[in-house]
Amino acid sequence: MNEKTIFYTPATGYPDLEAKIAYGLARVGIEAFESEKVLIKPLSGYYAVKIDGNRDKLNKAFNFLCKRILRSGYIFSSTPGIKGKAIKALVVKEKEYTLEQYVSLKSLLENKKSEAICRHESKELVGAILGLAAETSYHRSRNKIDIQGTGRPTNPKRLCKSCALLATLGTWYASFIFNIAKKEVMVIPTPKNEIRGEDIEKIFSIQHMLRKEYIKSDIPSNLIPLIFLSEIPSATSILWNFDLFVALYFSPGNRGYHIENISLIPIENYLGFLEDPYNVATVDEMKVRGAFKALQELNKIIGCVSR
Repeated sequence: MNEKTIFYTPATGYPDLEAKIAYGLARVGIEAFESEKVLIKPLSGYYAVKIDGNRDKLNKAFNFLCKRILRSGYIFSSTPGIKGKAIKALVVKEKEYTLEQYVSLKSLLENKKSEAICRHESKELVGAILGLAAETSYHRSRNKIDIQGTGRPTNPKRLCKSCALLATLGTWYASFIFNIAKKEVMVIPTPKNEIRGEDIEKIFSIQHMLRKEYIKSDIPSNLIPLIFLSEIPSATSILWNFDLFVALYFSPGNRGYHIENISLIPIENYLGFLEDPYNVATVDEMKVRGAFKALQELNKIIGCVSR
């Protein structure tokens, strides 16, 4: 009889971090046992990642991926929201990491100030997790306090090293990162229904289509879902079971990051609209012409029309 493993994300309260950790666990499962044996199931604020396979092989696959991908600072320095000392803290060391803390779900209680937000007991904690959980940052002028360039979080948090590494794997494989003017955009597809391994693997493969894409014009943030989805029309059929978590990062003068805007967006209406190739071509033409006022009106119409 085949062994089955169920991992639970730690219910941190940060939707992007939870999705990234789930994708990281799924990536480990795909590495160890292939995609058809992996499933992500959304629960109430966290995820269960179900894998047909034993934990020993999964632990070995996790360490293999960490040593192969996260042993240098490249991935971390390529992630919006991670700079300087945070990179050094995240780089994988010569030690073995385990997934045992994800087998059981931690009590869904409020964090104590002394513990990591994942509530995992670990001697190795990572701070400055803005790149992994966007909501830990101030907006540029929140509460009328101008902190431009300081990168200070509203509520400094720490995360165990295993969660940080899994979230980084999830970011690398399942997030769409591109540039709009001087800002960096990170888009995370967040599952709202069960997602099987085949579709997870498709997300992993299509996310590279937009990496390093550069849009010169500083478009309004509410247009990002429409612009983003119009850039990958061949892939929109995969995204029907997802919402989009969109984070807009800004690093003025290269002096640390803060969050310009975050949003969690249902996208069914956009996907229905972009099923028509004519509509995709229309959005692309309006974007090229810089017709952003017209795109704003179109965006309103799409938002009002149910599929």
